[in-house]
Amino acid sequence: MDATLLGVALGLCLGLGLLVVYVAFRGRAAARTAPRRRLVPDQIALRITAAALGAAVLGLATGWPVLALAGAVAGWQIPQMVTRRQAERQHMQRAVGLIEFIELLADMLEGSGQGLEAVVRSAAQVAPRSVRRETEILAAELGGRVSMAEALAAFAGVMADPICDQLVMAFRLGESEQLGRVLRSVAAGGRAEVDLRRRVDASRSGVLWTGRMIIGLTIAIALLLAVVDRTYVAPYATPGGQLLLLVVVGIMALSIWAMDRVGRIRAPRRLLAPPETPQ
Repeated sequence: MDATLLGVALGLCLGLGLLVVYVAFRGRAAARTAPRRRLVPDQIALRITAAALGAAVLGLATGWPVLALAGAVAGWQIPQMVTRRQAERQHMQRAVGLIEFIELLADMLEGSGQGLEAVVRSAAQVAPRSVRRETEILAAELGGRVSMAEALAAFAGVMADPICDQLVMAFRLGESEQLGRVLRSVAAGGRAEVDLRRRVDASRSGVLWTGRMIIGLTIAIALLLAVVDRTYVAPYATPGGQLLLLVVVGIMALSIWAMDRVGRIRAPRRLLAPPETPQ
């Protein structure tokens, strides 16, 4: 029995070591292709509070160190997953609002005899709510001493969306009879992209919901047995049981991480992305 436990422990250490090496190399590669995200103090405080609460609840309810550690890890990761999902929905809403703003610009360019700057300022006043603030800032800059090229560059940086980059590139063509047609083409391409994202998200949601339901029910039943019927789960209170429980919790955590990775929607690369700073 001792030899078996030692072998399991050594196998876990080897697996964790390989995972650390993989994450280290993947982190270096990602740092060269994407900007590093920094946590604000409010996010750190929220995640620390959730981690402490999860560890306290599971640790006091079961008395098992492994579940206390699992509660801490879950409390640290769940706020980030929820925040990322909300950010993806907000990004989708902004993309739809931006497409409607582009279509509005095309209509006003073709239906009025105003210049390009005047059309942008007029359209900003009736822009969709999801992009109203950004378009109003653009209109205010165009009404000041900022050149149109600088205002558009700042607008593209704030929006950070490939569709907005296409809008800015279309504006760089200047006023012409074809500008309205170009804007409509940009809007049509943007709508096709948004529809594709929605179909992919809908196709994934069913599978992800089923997987989350299975994992959630398994965890809920296990916790209920650990609290209500101690005799059924008494073997897990031993050192060997804790080690096996660590393996089970690790497999579930890996499954949740994999589902979260599959559920992410990777946005297309921007055309006017800022140059990467050397590391």
